[in-house]
Amino acid sequence: MDILINDVILSEVINGSLEESLSKSEIQQIQQTTGLDLESTDFLRINIGPGADVWILLASLKEVVEVAGGVVAITEIVNKFGKLISKIKAIIKERALESIDEEGAKLLAMDYIIHHFPCDSLELLSCNVTVLSGGGSYVEYKDHPIAQTPHRYYVLSYRLDNLDTVILGVQSSGEISVIKAFEFNPYGITEMQNGEEYLDEPNGSTKFL
Repeated sequence: MDILINDVILSEVINGSLEESLSKSEIQQIQQTTGLDLESTDFLRINIGPGADVWILLASLKEVVEVAGGVVAITEIVNKFGKLISKIKAIIKERALESIDEEGAKLLAMDYIIHHFPCDSLELLSCNVTVLSGGGSYVEYKDHPIAQTPHRYYVLSYRLDNLDTVILGVQSSGEISVIKAFEFNPYGITEMQNGEEYLDEPNGSTKFL
């Protein structure tokens, strides 16, 4: 999983030597600021500026267990990914998240559902990715596509307890919107009448704070 971090909280590190490699002291500062584990995360200073240099950090997590397939219990999600989700949300809170890849979007979406829609299990039905125009790097990052085209919008559909269906929109910068929420109905389509009580803002969008 790849996370792009901007210079809000790490300006000295990001604008240091302007080379991809980082010094040991810089990496230690990143760890202290973000809480990301040095043993399981690689860090690079990368340029995503299309024409002009825009230096940010790429945090590449070496291992993220895939939970997309089949029905996953909420307790399993919390046990496996609770700490990692908390770290990502802390980066968002500091206004330091530049972009996150599809795996990260899934983690944020599942966490949002857990906190806004009471359920015991989740099943990912689909994930569609739109790469937005007007932003991207002219530098090739073949191993890290999110560094090449960082600005994305993910649409994820989840089945809750094998009954209700929730469709979320997740921006790569961490903002989440509920697109639609449907109650189980074997005879037709019924939107959740009380869906608004789960939303943090009147327009149906939220951002982890």
